[in-house]
This record gives sequence, C-alpha cells and structure tokens, in this order.
Amino acid sequence: MQSTGSTCGPSALATIFNYYGISKSEEEIARASFSSSSGTENWYLIRYAEKNGLKTEVSYKNSLEDVPVPSIIGTFINGRIGHFITILGKEGDRFVVGDPLKGKLLLTEKEFNKYYTFSNFVLYIKKPGA
Repeated sequence: MQSTGSTCGPSALATIFNYYGISKSEEEIARASFSSSSGTENWYLIRYAEKNGLKTEVSYKNSLEDVPVPSIIGTFINGRIGHFITILGKEGDRFVVGDPLKGKLLLTEKEFNKYYTFSNFVLYIKKPGA
C-alpha cells in the first residue's frame, strides 16, 4: 500500500520486487526514483528496476488480455488522476490487480473498467532467466 498520495509508482514497483521475492521498500524506491508531491516519472522506476537486476520492457496495449505478467500499468482514476497499478496474474476471467490504494483485487475486465481507465502504458518487468 502506498504511504503518500503520490507514491503509487514506487509502491507498484515494490510489489513487483516482492513478486520476485526481493525485498525493496516503497520509501527506498521513492527516494531513488525522485518521487515528489506530483508523483514519480516512469523512467526513474525503469532505471531503479534495471539497476537492481530486473529487465524492463515498455509497450502500449489495447486490452488487459495483452498485458504480460507481472507489469505496472498506467491508469486514470475518475478519468483524470494518473495512477500506477500492477497486473500480477489471471484467475479464470478475473485479473489479479495490485492497487497501491486498495490492495489486492480480483476484477473482470468489465469491473476493472468501472474503476479505472487504462492508459495503454505497460511496464513489463521480468527477472533475468525467469
């Protein structure tokens, strides 16, 4: 869970590190990624992930079905507030979503679209050899 109103990116990246069994705190990532009261730029998250041994791939997808796991994706809340969340898997017709504001969620794509507007930005983060 994010500890401030502007650290969804570092919190999402901490979730991905945790997915791979690597302990990194949101605070550590936020500091290294130059988070400010207006948020965190995605390229600083990319740099931090790569400096810590992970591989990254940026793409733009039109559907959640096309998002590789695990990924940080860009969304908008209420149509205007930018927010990073994670896609951690799929269980049946539901996506495993890690929302730094809400925690772990299981959502169909229809349910997802009620809460979020997908910006199409995808930051796929993989562990070398995984």
